[in-house]
Amino acid sequence: MYDQHGNNRSCARSPRLRHGLLAMYASLCLITIVAHGAVAMERVELSTPVSRIGDGDGGLTASLQPAAEGGGTLEMTAWASPRLLGDYAQTNAVALLTDDRGVILQQAAFSCRRFVQKLAQRGNNACRNSYKVGRDALQHASYLFIFNTFCIWQEVNGTPTRVAGCVAEGDTVEQITAFVAQTLPGLVKNSPVAAGDVITAGDWRGARLR
Repeated sequence: MYDQHGNNRSCARSPRLRHGLLAMYASLCLITIVAHGAVAMERVELSTPVSRIGDGDGGLTASLQPAAEGGGTLEMTAWASPRLLGDYAQTNAVALLTDDRGVILQQAAFSCRRFVQKLAQRGNNACRNSYKVGRDALQHASYLFIFNTFCIWQEVNGTPTRVAGCVAEGDTVEQITAFVAQTLPGLVKNSPVAAGDVITAGDWRGARLR
């Protein structure tokens, strides 16, 4: 189609149409950005309740940090402050990443006993461990849950003897089994929590990620 001067007035060259297309493109970009922003996950930090046994106490803090490439890092820091001479502490910690149905996507666990014993002599009573979280796990993760046990040991005739708390290293296994079978299904099905909200379930702490 041509005007009276013989110029092509096709749709591609129409200023009004170009303006309309640009506006539509900008709107689509905005919708895309908003949509991605709604599901984007920010850094999350959780702490378990402080456990106190005799003159000692301890706890656990976990942080989940997303990375630019789509994966992330889960860092757990356990601390303990036994104040009785000759005593030292042990923490058994676990973190679970689950989807919105309660299916476990990744599990991380560590026991901090020897580290605490050595570090306490230098006045530093915390130990930490970091775990990489894959892109697929983080993209599908809806919840982070953490749990920690705390116990005091004492050296008797040079032999570490449990005073109170943990039964043995890895004693979180029974706790995980009970939590996943009995508590977790109800939390993800019936808990009306928004992104960033903290969930309390006994000694377990959780957060809705998105």
